[in-house]
Amino acid sequence: MSELVLPIAVLGMLLLFVDQVRRLVSHAILNRTIRRAMETDSSSVPLLIAKLEPRRRWPDALAGWIMFLAGAALASSAIFETGTEQSETLQIAAVGIILGVGVLAYSWLVNRSTPEIRPE
Repeated sequence: MSELVLPIAVLGMLLLFVDQVRRLVSHAILNRTIRRAMETDSSSVPLLIAKLEPRRRWPDALAGWIMFLAGAALASSAIFETGTEQSETLQIAAVGIILGVGVLAYSWLVNRSTPEIRPE
């Protein structure tokens, strides 16, 4: 079972990592653009700020729910296995559940501390 689950889990973590790096780079570029606009032409800053999108709240929680449910599904599949395979599957499931709960808690804390931006 772990021969099947481990490559999928590694690919999923890699995709999440690449998405976070992409978001970091795009925020850095936008931040640098706004700083240069403030230094050179202050009148264009409101136009750039208007293009800012509010922070996406759902994708972080979605990733947490996916990890949590994948861990729960693996734990339930361990019922049908025996011996060492069952313990390995339960260990992998526990990691998925713990990571999912951690991501959900982080998402909840960020949502709680971030003021909601409402379009006018």
